[in-house]
Amino acid sequence: MKGTALTAEIYSRPKYTRLNPDLLASSHLLVADSDGIAAVLDLLRSAPEAFVASATVLYFSESQKPQLQETGFTVASVRTFVSHSELVSALRETLRNASMGLRLYLAGSEESIGQMRSIAYEFGMGDDSIYAEHIGSATRRVQCVHCKQILEGVSSNLVPCVQCGAVLYVRDHYSRRLAAFMGVAANAEDPQAPLPVAENFR
Repeated sequence: MKGTALTAEIYSRPKYTRLNPDLLASSHLLVADSDGIAAVLDLLRSAPEAFVASATVLYFSESQKPQLQETGFTVASVRTFVSHSELVSALRETLRNASMGLRLYLAGSEESIGQMRSIAYEFGMGDDSIYAEHIGSATRRVQCVHCKQILEGVSSNLVPCVQCGAVLYVRDHYSRRLAAFMGVAANAEDPQAPLPVAENFR
């Protein structure tokens, strides 16, 4: 097996671009983790005043990160959270009360974006209404295809499953429903065969 690089060659893999304002939308929801707030600030700097004024920002802020309220942007609403789980809950609440014409802008790690995008799907949003910029950690959320265990924060293409013990080879195949990459037993065909070379995601 060859190592897995972070590419978009497999259709199921999410694609990321720099965040740009959709000026045809009626409202804008910007969601970021502690790394992604930099991309949100870049978006607000480049956007016209009408976009900024109609934007709602939700973000998870670590203590060393600058507070958005201190940057001078006059957005419709800003909510800061001290944990990622609180951010997830706030996104659900916001989408539950959202109106047609909303665009969702996601920024941060691939794990965080995947979770947020999955929630957006639950509320009927399609990919044409969701924009995402990957910034920060390259760790992945992985599902063991053998026992269905979900592993968080996976940084290498080889990882032991905490439930069934299989050494998983993390593939680029991605489930948007689960917001997870697929991990298959690295030596499923021949248990005696040497494992592939471990490579960190980047």
